[in-house]
Amino acid sequence: MKHLNELALANAVGITSALLMLFLTGSGNMGFYSEVMLSMMQRHMFYGPSFGGLFGGMIEAFIISFIFTYAVAWFYNKLNK
Repeated sequence: MKHLNELALANAVGITSALLMLFLTGSGNMGFYSEVMLSMMQRHMFYGPSFGGLFGGMIEAFIISFIFTYAVAWFYNKLNK
């Protein structure tokens, strides 16, 4: 069976999530996806349209995605032993 590298997969998904948060903030500040940006501000504790809010949102997105992806990959590897 195929064995997943949990750490590499979790890092890749976490970095992608953080970059998507950067893209969302940039496009929201330019007037695109402004409603989505407002929704993200309501649902994420550290996210905001400022630089500090962007940085906090990127860290939050990385951590949440990293933990969830690592857990799913670990569970997948346990099932495939």
